[in-house]
Amino acid sequence: MIACENGNIEVYNFPRADHATVTYTSDGHTDQITCGESSLALNYEIRDMEEYVSSLNGQENLSYVCDVMDVLTVVQRLWGKYE
Repeated sequence: MIACENGNIEVYNFPRADHATVTYTSDGHTDQITCGESSLALNYEIRDMEEYVSSLNGQENLSYVCDVMDVLTVVQRLWGKYE
């Protein structure tokens, strides 16, 4: 769960979620976000990486991507998945 000023986001089956629910505090309405099948998550990541490398699209996001990778590496170490 991510709690924000104007609502919250619930991500189910983290880290391989295929949907999330956004609830807005102003009126209580919700939006459902669906993003593919979790069983195909690695395929999506490979496709996105191939697109990135072949087109150099998204260079402006490179530092953000590196920051996320650093955080995920720390999480993997804490979980004992990465030495």
